[in-house]
Amino acid sequence: MSTPFIEENDQTAARREHLEALRLLVGNVYPNKFERSAIVEPGREDTITAIVEKFHAFEPRKDDNARPAAEEIELANQQLNKFSVRLAGRIASPPREMGKAAFVHISDGVSRLQLYLRKGEFAGVRNDVGCGDGDGWSLFELLDHGDFIGVEGYLFVTKTGELSVHVQKLQFLAKALLPLPDKMHGLNDPEIRQRQRYADLIAGSLKLEKDEALTPREVFERRSAVVREMRRILEDHGYVEVETPMLTPLATGAAARPFNVGLVLGRTVPRELLAQACARGPAHSGTRTLSWWRCQDTPDLLGPSSLFGNWKSGHLWIPIPTHPSHSSSAIPTPHTASENTL
Repeated sequence: MSTPFIEENDQTAARREHLEALRLLVGNVYPNKFERSAIVEPGREDTITAIVEKFHAFEPRKDDNARPAAEEIELANQQLNKFSVRLAGRIASPPREMGKAAFVHISDGVSRLQLYLRKGEFAGVRNDVGCGDGDGWSLFELLDHGDFIGVEGYLFVTKTGELSVHVQKLQFLAKALLPLPDKMHGLNDPEIRQRQRYADLIAGSLKLEKDEALTPREVFERRSAVVREMRRILEDHGYVEVETPMLTPLATGAAARPFNVGLVLGRTVPRELLAQACARGPAHSGTRTLSWWRCQDTPDLLGPSSLFGNWKSGHLWIPIPTHPSHSSSAIPTPHTASENTL
């Protein structure tokens, strides 16, 4: 059975076959939970980024195109082998098989970590309760670039000096049914970046070539930080955030036309009307947060990494002064009204 939004081709067909084979091998191909270790900060599950930041210092120093000394590697491994970790992430690069061994990188969207798997030295975890472990190598051969996996093993550095995990248990978590974008350069098509935000986030986090431009994830994080700081400043000045509807049964505004979305709803074009209604209470200064649609014929005011899909998010800060003398029927006019878009 095909999925409507997945184009049928050789790659998607192969991934679907792998998924069905995994279903026979591990049972539940979409497990509900994977418990990670907590060795970096007790009481908080480890992430790939946390492990890399904590143990990166154990990697021996090396010159360009030169391997570190064997003594340095042995000394580092004597300390690293004591740490057993349980991590989960997305396969960030196609697996590299070298006879009975294989290397693969997993990522949490920020950092990546190399895994070392050797045939016969790791087990494949079955996701069905009480079914025990299976053949790990058979499970590994059914993995594709972009799949989510969980691993358990001990830390070490390879002969090239790279921090890695020697896998002892491998657990399948989720299958990527679509091939990932170009891992070298990310996504460059602005139409795909706007309409398939998930693909932009994945490509930006997995691409190997880093440049000065912010990744989509970093844009999201900075936008969130800016909005959070603006909200904090307004709250410190006594403003109150008010949620008001974007669609109402009656169209407001001189040029407002109703939307037919099953119900005939009108868009609140003059956004200050609902804010003025709040002031009739009377209310103190307030802020209002709302969302609106992206118009295909207007410039992208919010940048290429706003909210998902065709939605735009904006914040309308409307100070509503206190007018104790006004009656409930009076509608005071706000002294200022400014719209800030991110």
